[in-house]
Amino acid sequence: MRRAWLIACAALALAGPARAVTPDEQLRDPKLEARARALSQELRCLVCQNQSIDDSAAPLAHDLRVILRERLAAGDTDRQAVDYLVRRYGDFVLLRPPFQADTWALWLGPAGAGSRLKLVCNSWVFMVTAGVAQAVAGARALGVDPRGFLAAIEGGPLDAPYVHVKSGLMLDGEFPPSFALGGAAKDARLIRTALAGAGVSDRLIAAVLETMDAAAERLPDPSGVDLAALIVGLES
Repeated sequence: MRRAWLIACAALALAGPARAVTPDEQLRDPKLEARARALSQELRCLVCQNQSIDDSAAPLAHDLRVILRERLAAGDTDRQAVDYLVRRYGDFVLLRPPFQADTWALWLGPAGAGSRLKLVCNSWVFMVTAGVAQAVAGARALGVDPRGFLAAIEGGPLDAPYVHVKSGLMLDGEFPPSFALGGAAKDARLIRTALAGAGVSDRLIAAVLETMDAAAERLPDPSGVDLAALIVGLES
């Protein structure tokens, strides 16, 4: 049961849902449309269960996508377009609202349960990935074949399919994104804020985030590589 729960958490964090945007909604300008799609993934469908307007086929989600595109086409910046929707619908329209006094209910109440579970799942994903990166980088530095580490845990209680997936990327030095490093760093910051608000130490996630940031400084496009690329932040 425990292993099944962990795999379910990883699937929740990594799975990419199908998009609901219809062709008649799309803007002709590809740059504007790309901005609209990116913003839509951060805005909540107000009649759905923690689903973005980019994912939802609900009529209200459609209306919000149209309004967002109208604002962008009129010349709004990303921030101005989002602020316009927040003024109309409140912070609840944000999938990741600011963690502050007037939004605690979104995080700590039933409406924020899905978002909070995602933070918990992602914190586990980050810790496992960081642990794999440390083991692989440490093995290389100590003159040990990292595959020996994988063989040592294979089939035992410490083994997990996710470990082999991420270690494979690290060993190959190729990082096609399934969970982008740039997005992971944003979530890690959100986790730190949530933990601080809940009175729990964030020292572990802070160390992982520091490694993510170190890797991002060495990579040309942190949003174009997988979370496994955080190993770059450990190796000189």
